[in-house]
Amino acid sequence: MNEPEVLPTEWYDMSQNRDQAGRARLVCDYIAGMTDRFAIEEHRKLFNLELWNG
Repeated sequence: MNEPEVLPTEWYDMSQNRDQAGRARLVCDYIAGMTDRFAIEEHRKLFNLELWNG
């Protein structure tokens, strides 16, 4: 919600010009569409967890 720029370009574009409730719905829809594997990989990218997998 606070960093819409980390969304993929298409989703980021859709997040613009929305009120807080509209942006929240968009973020929920994005997360709901993730598979487990995709969600785990996205989390790794965002939080740079490769550092912990030594």
